[in-house]
Amino acid sequence: MKAFERIRNPEAIDAKMMFVISVIGLLVNLVLMKVLGHNHSHSHGTSCGGHDESVAIKAAVAHVIGDIVQSLGVCLAAVLIWLQPFDIGHTSTGLSNWVYADPMCTVLFGIMVLQTTKETIVYAMDNLMVRAPKDFDQAGFLEKLEKIPNVESVHDLHVWRLGSAEVLCTCHVMINGVTNQTGVLKKCIKVAQTAGIGHSTFQIEIVGEFDPSLETYGGIHANPITSNGNATPKAKAGHGDGHDAHGDGGGHAHGDGGCCGGHGDGGHGGNDGGGHAHGGHGDGGHSGHGGH
Repeated sequence: MKAFERIRNPEAIDAKMMFVISVIGLLVNLVLMKVLGHNHSHSHGTSCGGHDESVAIKAAVAHVIGDIVQSLGVCLAAVLIWLQPFDIGHTSTGLSNWVYADPMCTVLFGIMVLQTTKETIVYAMDNLMVRAPKDFDQAGFLEKLEKIPNVESVHDLHVWRLGSAEVLCTCHVMINGVTNQTGVLKKCIKVAQTAGIGHSTFQIEIVGEFDPSLETYGGIHANPITSNGNATPKAKAGHGDGHDAHGDGGGHAHGDGGCCGGHGDGGHGGNDGGGHAHGGHGDGGHSGHGGH
């Protein structure tokens, strides 16, 4: 704001003092550059914490480079204001138009500093929002998981970056057969490592033994989604067939509940008992017809 004010109302500038201060600032920034550059060379090839440190040092180095360039610009502006190499006119207050070099230098290098810190700001926002890596192929990752033998479907995949290097994921995997869970888990971890995921958590669910509808929150039921976008079908309606009664008992059948009510066909009653059937509990069961 001060730079814009100086453009509107230019003031007399002590160019000699401006030059001396800018030279001192340049020397200090050169020393900082040397120190940060030395630390930056030692931060490569370290762990996740080392990578975070490397990013911080990289941002600091970029900032110092911006300061060095700005100090050089201020030095140049001070020399121009001090020596006034040629006449470029005067302001309404009688000052040489070379005084505008100072505020213009501030505005120009302010924009440059914003450009050098853009990468750091974007990186910080990505970590704050816990975003997935931009180069992560989610569709390909899901496809590889589903191609694992005995895998029925994959759903609830979450991938995010922690720090500058560590990538994590969680995923639910439906498989066939309880005896296959260890083998499938090993293959899932291998697929994750191949995709660059350093820490993975897979929830193994057995088809027929685990009800996906249990994975709800607040009464909201959502079907598992496979990699091709198709929902895992719900259990089918049960069907029961009545059996002929023997002796005095009537035949009967029970339908299993599902998305639609099951229905049973009444058995044919024996000498004394009539057959009967019970519809399954679902959206609507159909009662069977009693035998005669």
